[in-house]
Amino acid sequence: VAEHTWSMILALAKQTLALPSGDARLWAVSVLGTLKEASAAPLLLQHLKADPSARVRVAAGRALAAVDRKHALPALIKAAEDGDPLVRFEVASLLADFDDPGALAVLQKLASGDADATVRAESKDQLEPATTLGRRLLERRIAKLRSANPAERVAALEELSALTHWRATLPMSCALLADKSGPVRT
Repeated sequence: VAEHTWSMILALAKQTLALPSGDARLWAVSVLGTLKEASAAPLLLQHLKADPSARVRVAAGRALAAVDRKHALPALIKAAEDGDPLVRFEVASLLADFDDPGALAVLQKLASGDADATVRAESKDQLEPATTLGRRLLERRIAKLRSANPAERVAALEELSALTHWRATLPMSCALLADKSGPVRT
C-alpha cells in the first residue's frame, strides 16, 4: 500500500511540477521534500537547476538536501552561482551543514566576493564556529598556529581575527601570550 501511495503522490507531484503556477510547483517540491524518498531527487534536482521561480529553486534545494544529501552537495555548489541572491543566500545556509572542503571553498568565495551584501553577510555568518563548516575551518586555522613558520602563524591569526565567535579569541590570546616570535605576537 505504501508503495502504491508513493507512486500516486509522485505522479501528482510530476503533474503539478509541470504547471505554470510557481505556487503549485512550490507545493509539489515541498511535498517531495517531506516524504524523504530518494526517487524524488531527480525532480528536485531539475527544479533546483532550472525552475523559473527563485522560491521554487530555494525550496528544491532545501528538499534535495533533506532527501538525498549525496547528490545535493554538488547541486548546491553549482546553485551558489545562481543569478538570484535569494537562492545564493539559502545555498550558503544549506552548505554550512555539509562537512566538505568543496562546500567550505564555496562559502568562503561567497563570503568574500558575492555581489550581494546580504549573501556575503550570511556566508560569513555560516563560516563562524557555531556551524559544522565553521568548526572545521576554526580547527584548520588553529592547526596553522602550530606551524614552525611564523608567516603561517601570522596568516592564521589574521584569519582568526575575522571571526566574531569566542572560540576564535582563545587561540589568538594564547598566541599573544606564548608565541616566541615578536611579529606573531604583534
